[in-house]
Amino acid sequence: LTPTNAVPVSGGNVPMAVNTGAGCPWNIQTGASWITFANGSGMGPGTFTAIVAPNNTNATRLAILTTGPASITLQQAAAQTQLSGLRFIPITPC
Repeated sequence: LTPTNAVPVSGGNVPMAVNTGAGCPWNIQTGASWITFANGSGMGPGTFTAIVAPNNTNATRLAILTTGPASITLQQAAAQTQLSGLRFIPITPC
């Protein structure tokens, strides 16, 4: 697998490549529910796309993509924390 590790908070399509011998089958897998694949299996060298959902949490997310003995970790940035409680509202003096 080619190393593409950082995914923006907005998610999106992450194209990747599988480098293997001709005639060798491969199937990309992950336990992360926020990632799906386009063209996630093939034979011989090829490409696939990891489709990453936006991260609406304030925690960084990690996922491991595997095929056979090869693996790569994707890291997705956390969403910005929303301010809560008191807010400053500027007003002009009387």
